[in-house]
Amino acid sequence: MLKNGTATFKRVQSPYALVSVLDGQGSITVGGKVYPLKKGQHFIITTLADQWTIKGDMMIIASEPGSDSLKA
Repeated sequence: MLKNGTATFKRVQSPYALVSVLDGQGSITVGGKVYPLKKGQHFIITTLADQWTIKGDMMIIASEPGSDSLKA
């Protein structure tokens, strides 16, 4: 849970991250662009984004595929 704060994330190895806003509202900054977020929204961070920052008062959940799921 983010309480009126800021958190920055970096993509390390996963090809994507699936993010859901469970409660509250705020914003996400990706590539210098700011997008509003609110409860009920879902989005995917792709390989085009190496880093993203969220700000606000919200609860999010983010998931990435595990290394086993990426094997052919």
